[in-house]
Amino acid sequence: MPKQIFYEATNCRNQCFHCYCPAGSRGRMMMSPDQILDMTGIFQEMLKEEITIGILREPTLYPELLPLLKKAEKASWLGREYKERSLYTNGENLSETLLSELLPIMPKIRFTLYGTELMHDSLAGKIGAYGQIEDATKRAMSQGFQVEWRILATKGNEKEVAAIYEKGKELRLHELKVSGRYYLAGGMRNAYENIPTSKIVEGLLAKGIPYKLDGARPEREYAENPEILRNIVIRRLDLDHLYVDREFNVYPLNQIEDQTVIGNIKEGRLLLMDRLLGKVAMPESFRRAMQVSLPSLAEKFAKPYSEQLLTPQMLFEKYYWKMDI
Repeated sequence: MPKQIFYEATNCRNQCFHCYCPAGSRGRMMMSPDQILDMTGIFQEMLKEEITIGILREPTLYPELLPLLKKAEKASWLGREYKERSLYTNGENLSETLLSELLPIMPKIRFTLYGTELMHDSLAGKIGAYGQIEDATKRAMSQGFQVEWRILATKGNEKEVAAIYEKGKELRLHELKVSGRYYLAGGMRNAYENIPTSKIVEGLLAKGIPYKLDGARPEREYAENPEILRNIVIRRLDLDHLYVDREFNVYPLNQIEDQTVIGNIKEGRLLLMDRLLGKVAMPESFRRAMQVSLPSLAEKFAKPYSEQLLTPQMLFEKYYWKMDI
């Protein structure tokens, strides 16, 4: 069976506090395009496998992006099914010239919006961030790109979501998605409740706004039914919900100040309680799905991390694939 080696080329170093880039890559110099391509070529020669270079989470487009894409395209390293050949960006540096050269390579552009202008700019930490996306959207559509807006629904921003959704329809976007995430990055954890309640979803549906819940990989499509929030079956646990202290106690992010321990890695199992998902009720099947066997994790943590706080990203990057769920 064919296998795939996947690179996610990320070179943005803005360190925006809301950024969805992996925490470890923010502020760290990444490989140059030539280094990426050289390494990719070596792996391809050694393993004779399909190579995919992913340009998924690149908020600010850096100058080397286009040369890298062109080289990857020439070598057939972008992958035929890779996210429909799409680019996630915040619109910065997305000039007319870049768009014209980008169109044959990646004909779809995706933007994430957290609310109307004031709310989005506040979370992006930059005045004009919302206007930047709107302007980039218009430029991209005028050149023939398919443009998608993903609008983040969360507790208390129903009106914001509705306003952005109507704006997207007015612009005649190719695709509009309203979604909730199981985790948010950086300072957004303090600004947002991670998952909308059933009441919020009901309000969105009443306004005729479709709702999609993002979560366990791969993404799943859900019917337009608020009850779906009470009947989720999660097969993989996203550790960005959690913090682990030096004693291997596990805390939900929104209650770490209260020292609300919900499990201990050394005990070999971890149970997420109702409080982790706010007001969303969980059936017994959901509880069983969230019981995680982590016996090998405690051994791995013994020396290198015993004297420091383990961040969710450290857990995710190093041990996610080892989890037996």
